[in-house]
Amino acid sequence: MKVGILTFHDVFNPGAFLQALGTQTLVQSMGHDAYIIDYTAPRHRFSVLKYLKGWNWRVLYRFPLLINMILKERAFESARKQLLNRTRFFEQRSDLANESFDLVLIGADVVWNFKHAYLGRDPVYFGDQLNRKCLLSFAASFGDCSLKDEIPEYVREGLKEFDGYSVRDANTADIVEACVGQRPLQICDPAFHLDLEAIMPPTVSAEPYILVYLRNGAFSGALTDAVLRFAKRKGLKIIATYYTHSWADKNHSMLEPQDWLRLIRDAAYVVTNTFHGSVFSILLEKRFVVDYNEGIRLKTEGMMRAMKLEGQVLEGADELSEKLEGEIDYGAAREFRAQEVTKARAFVIDKIHRHQLS
Repeated sequence: MKVGILTFHDVFNPGAFLQALGTQTLVQSMGHDAYIIDYTAPRHRFSVLKYLKGWNWRVLYRFPLLINMILKERAFESARKQLLNRTRFFEQRSDLANESFDLVLIGADVVWNFKHAYLGRDPVYFGDQLNRKCLLSFAASFGDCSLKDEIPEYVREGLKEFDGYSVRDANTADIVEACVGQRPLQICDPAFHLDLEAIMPPTVSAEPYILVYLRNGAFSGALTDAVLRFAKRKGLKIIATYYTHSWADKNHSMLEPQDWLRLIRDAAYVVTNTFHGSVFSILLEKRFVVDYNEGIRLKTEGMMRAMKLEGQVLEGADELSEKLEGEIDYGAAREFRAQEVTKARAFVIDKIHRHQLS
């Protein structure tokens, strides 16, 4: 069976890349032909160009940013060629109608986020122009949108196009239920389906370090100070990844997603304020803390609670040392992963049989 996967695979974000690979891995493990649909909304695709607006030779400070983007693109394209089974490239949404699929999975991650223009606000993520027999949402998320926001008509109408719903968080489930009158199944992030050891590079010998995967502008100076004090007391180097920080000893921003995973695996401690930074710290059973911000709270807190890891959430920067040095019981997280992987697999199998696609 030919299965298309439509998600945000073509971005400089290791979590987004790896959840796309996780969905592909699950579909292939079920014996079907999985294809990452190589389409990104033009507005999303070219959103990085906003940083270069007003370019002229008097603003040379933008030049390092341009080089950074080029090097990131090279690193990610190498990983895409190596690990993703992509369709041909679709430049426009209308071109998608020329490619047929038995089943299309839309998700995961924030493909339904309508608040942020740079994500595209594209009806394709609700099935528009997709030539398919069956359409399922797969661990889709509205991100930081909520029922307090005005829900666009294209979202309300687009949700009615699906033959089955699975979502990644309770907030998204609430929105879907409000729009279509049906409570969707809540499943895990597709990264949970990955065989991490199969894609992980070997360990690189290095001094012990604390890894910070912190999105700029979404954490306090107090957290920076706490990380610096902790690293000094423990005799650790501070390594920052993807988001650069002047106070880190080293910044690694031009990495393939697999090397990003290696940095997490080999770290003594991890400090993050991102959803996927939390996910992979958990999957790799690291000593970690997560600093919530409004961008990730709605899609992260339910997962942390289900795995009984609320104790790793920072309520204040002064808790950093205590939470990083405390013992973490990953028993509930292992059970959660096993149950959720089984549930997600059963969801897809059930819909395939219901629509007699196999």
